[in-house]
Amino acid sequence: MSESKHTPGPWQVSLDRPSVILAAQPHNPDFVDTSEPETIASYGGILVAETVAPQNAHLIAAAPDLLEALKDCRLLIESVIDLNSLKPNGTFQTAHNQAIAAIDKALGKEGA
Repeated sequence: MSESKHTPGPWQVSLDRPSVILAAQPHNPDFVDTSEPETIASYGGILVAETVAPQNAHLIAAAPDLLEALKDCRLLIESVIDLNSLKPNGTFQTAHNQAIAAIDKALGKEGA
């Protein structure tokens, strides 16, 4: 699967604005940030999302971490399926299919 093009994590909920999701200045030299320096200074980081419902903010802030964890789980499931020669219609296969669908959705490849 190709790498995502979202703002690199970690993301966090702004301490003084609970409806704002921020990312620290990324250390990834391939990431091109189009934020204005004044915006970064004003918000205290790279603006990821603004006007987020506070009850959703922590879930959204966890998205990059969840994506990486799910990618690791997918690889683990594939290893278990391969090692145990499990049938494709078993519980592990269902979990694998769900993981792939969620990863594709996160990467903008939903329905691809």
